[in-house]
Amino acid sequence: MRTLYFIRHCESIKTGSDRGRGLTDAGQEQAQKLVAFFEALPIDAIYSSPM
Repeated sequence: MRTLYFIRHCESIKTGSDRGRGLTDAGQEQAQKLVAFFEALPIDAIYSSPM
């Protein structure tokens, strides 16, 4: 059985272009929590949009 995870981006800075803006401090923390969640799971592939 295959499991798919759909993840939306973490909290980003509200100003600037969509492609150029980074993450807020809260967004950085959210990203680190995702790393902790997924590091114990077997991952075969990761797909990402260009945005």
